[in-house]
Amino acid sequence: MRAVRNFSLRGKLTLFIMLTCSVALLLASAAMISYTLYAFRRARVNDLRALADVIGSNSAAAGAFQNPKIAHGILRALEAKEHVTAAAIYDRQGQVLATYLRGGRQTTFVPPAPRDGGSWFENRQLVSFRKLSDHGEKIGTVYLESDLSELGELQKQFISMLFMVVLGSLLVALVMEKRVEERTAALRESEEKFRQLAETIHEVFWMTDAKAEQVLYISPGYEEIWGRTKESLYQRPSSWLEAVHPEDREHALAMLEQQPQRDQIEGEFRIVRPDG
Repeated sequence: MRAVRNFSLRGKLTLFIMLTCSVALLLASAAMISYTLYAFRRARVNDLRALADVIGSNSAAAGAFQNPKIAHGILRALEAKEHVTAAAIYDRQGQVLATYLRGGRQTTFVPPAPRDGGSWFENRQLVSFRKLSDHGEKIGTVYLESDLSELGELQKQFISMLFMVVLGSLLVALVMEKRVEERTAALRESEEKFRQLAETIHEVFWMTDAKAEQVLYISPGYEEIWGRTKESLYQRPSSWLEAVHPEDREHALAMLEQQPQRDQIEGEFRIVRPDG
């Protein structure tokens, strides 16, 4: 914190902008990542349910609920589904007819007690029960387990992407801040040169806004030649017309009307100083 206090005002402003942009990016990225992971989990649940329905339909058509050998053959087809780690088929009494364990797993698979249905996440995996019925009568149950290794890889990719986005945004902010600083310095230098020139010449000129309602700058020669303070013109932009000789005011007003059509106007007229 002491180091931050030692920053210049520009440095503190730059730090604040960078932090604000980083937080905004983090929040937006976190929302996107959260939704993507949620959509992935929902898709995996729907996929597992659909797979259980297919297994149940095939089992019922082949009579697997009465023949363990057929049930084993149906479950072996799950080898094509890499994310399915274990499966089981139960008969209508809840007895295990056949089990499947993905190759490479050294643990012994003990199917859980059957349930009528449902899917949930536990121990970094998704489990699903699907009850199969025929004309309203229960004929068996299908159990499936799916690992979430793809989800873990997806999370790692998102974290890496988030890090790169934040790092990239910080680099862009630094480059933009550098360019703004360079342009600001150039503008200040130009303004300083203009001010030095304006304050050394013995002529009068001033600049106003587009509507001529506000005076933006008055050269120091105004006080010397017109005999009036610059502050009076800043406060009342039209007060210069009061100092114009009555015979020249119409000409001065005509010049003023040309201002909206021209960036710069020049002319001559007489003025009446307060001291005569």
